[in-house]
Amino acid sequence: IPLVAILTPVRNGAEHLAEAMECVQAQTYPNIVHILIDNNSSDATSDIIAKFLGQSVPIRSYRNPNLLPLRENWKRSIEMLPAQCAYFMTLCHDDLLMPDAVECLVSVAALSKNIGVVGALWQTGADPNRELIDCGGGLPTDRNIFDGRWFIRSYLQQCHNGTSPQCQLFSTAVLRDRPLLYSDRFTEYIDIEAMLFACLHYDYGFVHKHLGFTRNSQTRLTARLAVPEQLFTKYWLRFINEFGPEVMSKDEIETTRQAFLQHYYRRLLIWRYRDRRIDVFNAHNNWLRDNGLAPRMRDYARSVASWLLLAASGRRTEVGRHPELISKTW
Repeated sequence: IPLVAILTPVRNGAEHLAEAMECVQAQTYPNIVHILIDNNSSDATSDIIAKFLGQSVPIRSYRNPNLLPLRENWKRSIEMLPAQCAYFMTLCHDDLLMPDAVECLVSVAALSKNIGVVGALWQTGADPNRELIDCGGGLPTDRNIFDGRWFIRSYLQQCHNGTSPQCQLFSTAVLRDRPLLYSDRFTEYIDIEAMLFACLHYDYGFVHKHLGFTRNSQTRLTARLAVPEQLFTKYWLRFINEFGPEVMSKDEIETTRQAFLQHYYRRLLIWRYRDRRIDVFNAHNNWLRDNGLAPRMRDYARSVASWLLLAASGRRTEVGRHPELISKTW
């Protein structure tokens, strides 16, 4: 039975860490090790980890003597992988897995040696026992294995939302191409970038079942920085620029980029005039200008007109997408 390592990098995670560790102990898959990297926490994190020692799923823990940046702490967790490990996944300290999550993910990974990463449907909300939002859907449900480059292409063109960075299983084979997995060029969304990188070389597996839960918590970096600053919008363009040339022609990349820019420019107007977030507007506008993409008045007009047309025809979900490319890719 292949060994699976669940990695939990944590910094001051006392509020929810025990719940995350309990869900690992409750996994039905019989060969797991839980590796925790305590990033110099100042709360009761280390005490909570100690309480789980000696239970059915073995615990390996390490405490950083000094605070590391998030990306470096995640890299440290990769360094802690046992040599005999076949698969690994990252479980954030405030996220949860369904009891059969690892079993389901490994069952798909075992279908082909060329599968580098396996995702699944997941849910998000403030509390796992309250109203939840379903995430990660859109992939064809008649199959579990997708060509990796097709997956990147269709994802960048927004044909689906079939990523599950909160609940994705990697084969250790992907570490041959990038030993520490996480790119130095990205400081946020390093989990999505790592998944896209793996799909350049391997197929993508998918479990059409809700296996993970991500908590909307103000203690998360995403909630504290990425969401208020709307960083994912910028990062989407970075993903197009980084991975588009590997899976699309130059014309397709430009069409994909321009379709998304119409969405981006409309978001600028919303941040500036509806949300009164002039700081966010200026930060994004400056970044676009530095990359030769600063909007002109006609760009704003085109983006608003495009949205109004989609709204009037009941096609709001197509915002940022180009229908011809979607039809061709699908």
